[in-house]
Amino acid sequence: MKKVSLIFLTFMLLGFVVKAQTKHNLGEKFGGGVVISVSADGLTGVIAETQDQGLCVWDEINALIANPVNHSKEGKAFNNWRLPSREELALMYTKKTTIAALKGNYWSSTTGKGRVSTQDFATGKVSILTKTEKNSIRSVRTF
Repeated sequence: MKKVSLIFLTFMLLGFVVKAQTKHNLGEKFGGGVVISVSADGLTGVIAETQDQGLCVWDEINALIANPVNHSKEGKAFNNWRLPSREELALMYTKKTTIAALKGNYWSSTTGKGRVSTQDFATGKVSILTKTEKNSIRSVRTF
């Protein structure tokens, strides 16, 4: 019985190692979203959610991102979603047709002097807005 358990455990560990070393590509559906950035070795990167988490003022962002109801069916399986940086938002803009349904002005996590960098996905324009304005949220996560 010990031998069978040891063999089973060995195969399980090998499965985890193989899964952990899977290489990923830009535009691939993976981990609750779409890969928008990937390291040279293909093992790490950034995933964008496939649906918006809502429209809100700055102070409401974290609550909307943390609520699983605001995520896609696949995205609900993960709890490490966050607001994208200005650079990540720019990557999302370049891949907006792959990610799906990005429309409107989106918040980034890049802030300064009470203002926040946003990007309009209709025009590509980057703006610096006050935290009292309403903008859309599309979260990202690292893998």
